[in-house]
Amino acid sequence: MPWFLNPSVYAQLSLHLNPELYYFLAKVLATALFARGLVRRGIRGRALLSATSSCFFGLFVADMMGLHAAVILGLRVFDRAPGAALTYDFRLFSLLLLAAVLVPQGVRCLHAAGGLARRERAAWNQALRSTCVVLAVGLALVPLQFFGIVLVALSASVLALLLLGRPAAEEPVRVPARVDRARFPGLRIHTPVG
Repeated sequence: MPWFLNPSVYAQLSLHLNPELYYFLAKVLATALFARGLVRRGIRGRALLSATSSCFFGLFVADMMGLHAAVILGLRVFDRAPGAALTYDFRLFSLLLLAAVLVPQGVRCLHAAGGLARRERAAWNQALRSTCVVLAVGLALVPLQFFGIVLVALSASVLALLLLGRPAAEEPVRVPARVDRARFPGLRIHTPVG
């Protein structure tokens, strides 16, 4: 079996040699670059907070569950006796189904992050639904595995930030001041009459 598919190897590594640490730091860096881009476009406050948290949450869930599926398949292929047939059972099915349910939810949260920065109600609804699905799956996993606690804690905190940054139903789209109106001739900006 390849060493990177063996979970017990990671427990024996010191922290600075553990690739999971660097993978986590890469997600934090990608989220920080996303937040920096939003700040440069003039996004501040609750919109910045909800968009950045949705971005990190989406990256975390999609990447971790994608890796989960790859490791489960890798263990099934490489961790068997030589010449033994590849078995497909309920355990393999359920572990792959877990990834098949959670990866799209992470991608949806990641996709909604841009709309959350623009305070779009549809993006907020999408992020809220996806976060609630991850929370429900995490609650079901808590008695079985520690990762369920991580999912519950992270999705509950993102849910709280989403509720904090909830856009109004009729809130207009905010266009940053730096938009070149010559490049977007059909852009209509709704300004309040008053």
